[in-house]
Parts: sequence; C-alpha cells; structure tokens
Amino acid sequence: MTRRGTHSPYVDGPICLTVISVVPTSRRRMDVDNLVKGLLDSLQGVMYVNDSQVQCLTTRRVGYKGTEGYYLISARAVHDYGADVVFDDGESPNIVVGSRIGP
Repeated sequence: MTRRGTHSPYVDGPICLTVISVVPTSRRRMDVDNLVKGLLDSLQGVMYVNDSQVQCLTTRRVGYKGTEGYYLISARAVHDYGADVVFDDGESPNIVVGSRIGP
C-alpha cells in the first residue's frame, strides 16, 4: 500500500466500500465489524480524506488455510440518486419500498 502523505487521497466526496477480510482459520474468530475498524482508519488520508465520507460499507469475513491475513478492497464513488434520472418533472420523487403505487 502507498505510504501516507505521498499522494492526494483517492476521492474527496462520498464513497462506498466493499471489504473482504481474508483471515487464517487457525486464528481466533473476530467479529467482522472489528476486523474493518482499524482498516477504515488507516485508509483515511490515503483512499479518502476522512472516514466520515464512507456512506456505504459491505464487509465479509472469509477463512482460508494460510498463515497471514489480508484485505480485498473495492471502492466506488457515491452518486446522487438523481444522477440516473432521465425525466425530471420538478416534483419531489416518490420513493416507495415494498408497496404498490396506485389503486
């Protein structure tokens, strides 16, 4: 990984991360949230300016028979939900989850 301070952060806006923690099966099993806390802090100033930019986080723990653990990280910018809107009638959007609109 690039050392801190050698380049500007990857992104300065909202970011979505996917983290896969690959851990040896011989080690004590840790909670997945504890596996990524230190990682998110260490990426601050390298991948993003501040870890408060992380708006979406998906994480998994995967065991393997090796002796050293590592992380696989995928990062993508978060775009405003309206960025994909083709038609905008000027009204507030109706966002409905699990229901039917109409009669």
